[in-house]
Formats: sequence, structure tokens, C-alpha cells
Amino acid sequence: MIFPKKTLTALAFAAVPALGFAMTETEKEQVREMFRDQMRDAVVVCVNGEIITLNDLRRETMRFIPELRRNAKSQSDYQRKIQELTQGTIQSLTDTHLLVSAFDDSGAQMDENYIEQRINDIIEQEFDGDRSKYLQMLRQTGSNPLADKRRMRERIKAASWDDHIVQSAVSEISPAEVKAEYDANIEQFKNPASVEYAQIVMFAGASETDEQVRATAKRLQKQLVAKETEFESAAKFFSRDDYRANGGYVGWMPLADLSEQIVPAFEKIGDGEVSELIELDAPNGKIFVILKKIASREAGITPLKDVRAQIENQLRSRKIQQRRAEKMAELRDEYYIRSY
Repeated sequence: MIFPKKTLTALAFAAVPALGFAMTETEKEQVREMFRDQMRDAVVVCVNGEIITLNDLRRETMRFIPELRRNAKSQSDYQRKIQELTQGTIQSLTDTHLLVSAFDDSGAQMDENYIEQRINDIIEQEFDGDRSKYLQMLRQTGSNPLADKRRMRERIKAASWDDHIVQSAVSEISPAEVKAEYDANIEQFKNPASVEYAQIVMFAGASETDEQVRATAKRLQKQLVAKETEFESAAKFFSRDDYRANGGYVGWMPLADLSEQIVPAFEKIGDGEVSELIELDAPNGKIFVILKKIASREAGITPLKDVRAQIENQLRSRKIQQRRAEKMAELRDEYYIRSY
């Protein structure tokens, strides 16, 4: 039976109203009238003699429906997401059948014991080793052990042949390729002048004045400079900002992202030193800041040697994606595919 593609989404989910798929009563009646009992086993795609049915779509997509419903901004957004999920699932199932066909035609063999072991692993990991729970899940999704074993066999074959495609694309990345990629994307390897630092931020509470906090901050700053007090401990006790729990540690920040009142304080001290007391104006009073410069680095470009592995991985990933796309296109041309 041939289905217009515009009715595919409605058909795929007409049997799962409990999951929140919103259809009008008229639409439901039209679906029942048009397809009746044939709807359950309707063929969506035929791939080299293997069929993908509406039941296959429901089984593969049902677990995603509640999340789509929760995250949808509107009914139309929900319908759009359902359609994207449906089409994506059809593509995924089609690709699986293509890979399985390529695996079979290659003459490669499948170890049946490995399939049994994978199923046992799933029962152990996802069902606490309780086979009855696994069988219950199969019944709820309209499946059975034999059909699930068949699907497992197909998934393993598809994964094996996909790995074969990937391996054929993974070759040695030459130094020339890496250098060309580095030069073409030099902007992303530029680093701004940055500083790694910690801070103590103090301001008056309900029972204090700015003068009182200033006096305390001045004493603390002198103790920190003289190394009479450890900065991390002082931050945990005196600081009142979000970095307090970390001993005032902020981390690396580009100087361009810092306040113009903060940057000069860093320029006056070396790595490991404590700044002078900085006073900042705020709507409700003064804010007193003490900084510790942990390390700094000048603006520059990350050397190629430091990003070589990163670039090699990017190039390898790109080659794999290109190779996979090329091979899947070849398989679509080689094998028979019919959509209904």
C-alpha cells in the first residue's frame, strides 16, 4: 500500500495517543477509515528487499516523544519536531539496511555468539540482569526475542561495515596538510593578552559602613603583601563574591574583558604578587578589591606544535565524514530503495 508522505507522521503516531500526540477526532477517524487494519504493518521504505514499517518507526521513536512534548514551545513546534524525528529515523533505518547489504555482499561472517553476548550485556546493564523485564519491554514495543536478535544482528553488521568505511578513510595526515589547515585558520589560534588571578571582594553589609570595610581591607592587603596571611584562606573568610568558595580563584581571563579599573593593578605587579587595594564605586556604596596575579601571558599566536594533534584530529574527522558520505551515496546508487 502506498502512502502519501504528508500522512506519514500522522500514521506513525496514530497508535500512541497516550504519549501526547495531538490529533483531532476527525483526523483520527480519517486515518482509521483510510487504513484500518492495514495501518499496523504498512511499509514505509523497501531497501534491497528489506522493509521498514510503521511499527519499526514507532518502536525506534516512541521513547523520544515525551521529551519532545516537554520541550516543544507550541503545538506547531511539536509537530515540526515529530516530523524531523520521523524523517531522521527513516534515514537512519535506511542507512542501516544499506550497510547490512554491503556487509553481506562482502562475504564477511557474523559471530552468532557475539550477538548473544551483546543481548546478555544489555539485559545485565539495562534490566539489572532480569530477563523477564527485558521480555516485558519487548512485548510493550510489539517485539519478541527472535525479532530483537535479528535487529541486533543488523546493528552489529551495520556498525562493522561503517567501521570498515571509517578505516578506509583514516590515513596518515601529512605535515603539509596540517600546516595548510593551520595557516588557513590562523585567526582561531590567536590568543589575547590574559591573566590568571584570584580576588577578594569586600563591601559593607547592613551593620557596617564603607569606612569600616575600607579599614579592614587595608589591613588585610598589607598582611597579604607581607605574606602574613595566606590569600586562599583570607578569600574564603573575607570575600563576598561567587569565587569565595574557591579561595578567590577566578582563572584565566583576557585583559580586554576586565574592567578598566582592574587592568592597571595587574600591570603594576608581577606573577605571584598581590595588588594594592582597589576601590570601585557601586550604586549602594563602595566595593573593595584585592587581586593576586598568579600568571600572565602576552598576546600572540599559539605555536603549531602546540595544536598539531588538535588539527590532525579535525582533519581526520573531516576525512571520515567525507568518506562516509561518499560511500553511503554509492550504496544508495547500488542498491534498490523505494519509498512508499
